[in-house]
Amino acid sequence: MSESWKETNINAGALAAFIVGVTTIVVSVISIQWWIDDRIDSRVTPVEIELREIKAEMRSADASRNRQYGEILSRFDDLMEGS
Repeated sequence: MSESWKETNINAGALAAFIVGVTTIVVSVISIQWWIDDRIDSRVTPVEIELREIKAEMRSADASRNRQYGEILSRFDDLMEGS
């Protein structure tokens, strides 16, 4: 191996095989990443939807509680004024 890599003869077939091999590896890696992303999305999306629904229910419950608290304070003020 005393000769440098620049002096190595490469024919068209070897170059084409190298390019096809590199392309295959790159496409495989990208495809695997897309597949993994799709699997993650299919599991995370339903959880995110349920979380949004729970947050909406909590906001509704808070608003209802605040309204009831206001009504109770109003009744209390009315009772205090009446006595």
